[in-house]
Amino acid sequence: MAVEYTPPSAKQMFILKWSFDPKWKNKNAFIADGSIRTGKTMWMSQAFIYWAMSHFDGMDFIIAGKTIASLKRNVIKPLENYLRPRGYNIIERQSDNKMIINITKIFISEIAKKSSVDYLRKISGFTEFDKGNEDD
Repeated sequence: MAVEYTPPSAKQMFILKWSFDPKWKNKNAFIADGSIRTGKTMWMSQAFIYWAMSHFDGMDFIIAGKTIASLKRNVIKPLENYLRPRGYNIIERQSDNKMIINITKIFISEIAKKSSVDYLRKISGFTEFDKGNEDD
């Protein structure tokens, strides 16, 4: 079943382009707040990939969600369906929860399990000092 995409609204285009605007070059984060079913997840995930690939050549990144299943269903599959027809080479390695888009590695992880959080710390280089309070 083919998914039809409507052209982005002005706000959705801002999500895609904000990291390329010199006015925002000193900002490190972007929060999209709004009502449900407005495309925030799709546009934010695309913007993340565009930002990662254009600002950090060949670096590794993490996309994390509460569970692997929900992350793949709600973020990874729609992202793949959008990027593949636009010429992106995507290799998915399900055995180690990794996908490679062109040369950028994206690690896919869940945050609901302590073992997954430990894995994220390991691949990201976070130390004990970086943990903060896990009881929050």
